[in-house]
Amino acid sequence: MTRFILLAAIRSGTNFFRSALNSHPDVHMFGEALFDDWAFRPDREENFYVQWHKAVMRDPAQITFRNMNAFARRFIDATFDSMARHSIVGMDIKYDFWDRLAFVSGYFSTHPPKVVHLIRTNTLRAHISAFLLACRNRGVDTGTLPMREYDGFVRTGETTLTVTLTKRLLGTLVQLEKRKQRFRAIVSDFEHVEITYEDMVGHVRGSAHTFSPQTQTKLFPFLGIDPAKAPVTTDYQKVSPDALSDIIDNYDQLVPELTRLGLSRYADERATAE
Repeated sequence: MTRFILLAAIRSGTNFFRSALNSHPDVHMFGEALFDDWAFRPDREENFYVQWHKAVMRDPAQITFRNMNAFARRFIDATFDSMARHSIVGMDIKYDFWDRLAFVSGYFSTHPPKVVHLIRTNTLRAHISAFLLACRNRGVDTGTLPMREYDGFVRTGETTLTVTLTKRLLGTLVQLEKRKQRFRAIVSDFEHVEITYEDMVGHVRGSAHTFSPQTQTKLFPFLGIDPAKAPVTTDYQKVSPDALSDIIDNYDQLVPELTRLGLSRYADERATAE
């Protein structure tokens, strides 16, 4: 069995990636099994925190870091092994899991899987996507969020906002770029392949139901997927991102500022081609 992890930041297209891969009969990919959401989804038996919570409820004496670490390692092993009938089994690991949960990096450092590193090249666009999701989750239809990382963002509609390049926002973008580079260094110690969100769904507007040809060329041989055996498609329609000019109300005023600050790479470099 080939074990792999999908390592990515939030809002990088992991749901689309997982849905497409799971359409192939040789592949099973788990979602965010290490996500700390047991309080909201206690029915999710495949979630680590659900299982840990049950274990602690049975025996509160287990609440030690050492026991949690050992339990987590058994959980990860059991999760992969539960789908051993598939020749390729993967797990969605977010940057946050790797950084926040010591047992994650510890386990995979001693049990190295193949790594698919999925990145979103345009950091500003990814951060806007995260902001709009956070607004939806908190019921903020219009306005701001009291969170430092979203300073300068004001939601104006379902998929629109205004952007002010505040010092805090610029600092957040710098940190997100550094984090991306840090994880590139981390995956260099593993057998890995890097896939970009932009290449995965293609650069044209419209729905995507499978991986782009360039992504298939990199991904399928790496994981050992035989596309001739079955097509890799998904009903999870991933719509390629609209141009930033369609999302940012003050886009025309923002572009000169981005250019002045040396951040023109965040502008709609493919808008004219589309």
